Amino acid sequence: MTHMPDELTPASIKRFWEHMIRRHPAERGDGPPVQQNSRWHTLDDLGLNISLTVGDTGARVFIRAGETTKAESSKKASLTGKRLASRQAELENALGVPMETAETGYFFADRLELDLRDETNWDSAADWLFDRSQLYETALRDNLRKSR
Repeated sequence: MTHMPDELTPASIKRFWEHMIRRHPAERGDGPPVQQNSRWHTLDDLGLNISLTVGDTGARVFIRAGETTKAESSKKASLTGKRLASRQAELENALGVPMETAETGYFFADRLELDLRDETNWDSAADWLFDRSQLYETALRDNLRKSR
């Protein structure tokens, strides 16, 4: 019987991102693997980020405003929300999740619940994150490019 760690460590998080990039080489275009629990797919032309996050109990993807300072973040989140709301029905239909989340500044959050301390779950999580991020990018580009 193998011992399962109590939580994902920074080293195991980096190993997860390395694993994801090996399975999905296109992911390398969004930066190297890091020890942080999130990666961003930056859509500079839209001023948005698709955030991919991992934790002990699963993986998550959501949309947020592009890079901001702390002072700008609340205002930018509000503007991002208004912009996304202009295409809310189309985006909700494409992504299959509601726009609103419990966290201010995060939109269209989706979650895959599974134990990421168990490396046998990493293939499923990596595939889900990659597939969802590609779907989010396509939906955003198809729906927001024409409204900019």
